[in-house]
Amino acid sequence: MNSIVRNRSSFAIQNGKTEIASVKYNHQNNSMRIYSAERRLFFLNSVGLLQNKILLNTEYGVTIGEVYPIKNHRKGVLHIGEHKFNYIIEQNMLHLQDKRRKPLISFSFTDTETTSSHEAATIVFTLAWLYVHANLSEATARKASALYVS
Repeated sequence: MNSIVRNRSSFAIQNGKTEIASVKYNHQNNSMRIYSAERRLFFLNSVGLLQNKILLNTEYGVTIGEVYPIKNHRKGVLHIGEHKFNYIIEQNMLHLQDKRRKPLISFSFTDTETTSSHEAATIVFTLAWLYVHANLSEATARKASALYVS
């Protein structure tokens, strides 16, 4: 079973007992670090007055994604590059869907009550990043886990 486990200030993304990736959100810098086959640094910026969204910027300041959280960051729409996803966090599960709401991947996620909107965006961005760049899916998660040993 795929799961997201909080480990103090970071989150481990696991397939069974195997860690696929870990991600750490830094509240002071609004940054996130993904540790997988490659190590990446991104920055999160909240923008918008009427419609809130969180932008995902590279370490060079290039915007590569955005998330539009709704329902207290429990649902939303996510864009990474040309890809559009929907996400839902409900009943201790996080579901990532394509733009037609077809389920792509699901992870158990038990710390939803204590997770801030930026932490939720960090996790959703990480899952979408892994999905887009590693073709992570239910069928290939076991194969991908060998690629993402930290």
